[in-house]
Amino acid sequence: MPHLDVVDARRRALSVCLVAALLGGCHAHVPLPLAPPPSAPFAERARFFRRYRPSATAGAARAPFIDRVVLNDGTTVHDPGDLLQMVGEGSSLNGLVRGARRARALASGLSWGGVAIYAAGSALSLGALRDFPETIDPAIWAGAGIILGGVIAMIIGWTAFERPAIAAREAAFEGLDRALRERMALCVDGDLVRDCAATPPVEGAPR
Repeated sequence: MPHLDVVDARRRALSVCLVAALLGGCHAHVPLPLAPPPSAPFAERARFFRRYRPSATAGAARAPFIDRVVLNDGTTVHDPGDLLQMVGEGSSLNGLVRGARRARALASGLSWGGVAIYAAGSALSLGALRDFPETIDPAIWAGAGIILGGVIAMIIGWTAFERPAIAAREAAFEGLDRALRERMALCVDGDLVRDCAATPPVEGAPR
């Protein structure tokens, strides 16, 4: 069988599939309440903020990216789209969520399409090896070309779409605190939470 210098490319392709699987893993959607509007009493808004403010972001054990956010009440959110239940469709998070979903769909199509192409090329090459080395079947070369095409599709899916999807997800998780404050017109001064319309801050305001 002719030597193909695609071992490293294959490893990269498998890494792409692993990342795709991690991001596309099945996580139940989390029901979250809508944050009160600025017209709601300050105590109600401050109480909601204290309860649902993000306390931490985290990533998968072997993946160097953020894949979830943990709220103060212990709720863990894996899908950034769930956050829109709290901050509304008009939030700054909406564009990030939509961008992440769009890029993720394109990345998934290219990645799994590349896997299918790779598998087809492998099957073609292996089938043509039955009479090797007595006969070199052109199908071996054709299969190798198909394999390479599948690897290229997976790499493009990662570099052109998966990375932007990851970045948009991370930005949505990290932007939740600000989006909540904007939604409820709250300002934070150190540990003090106050109504942005109330000046100066009232000593002893709810925290």
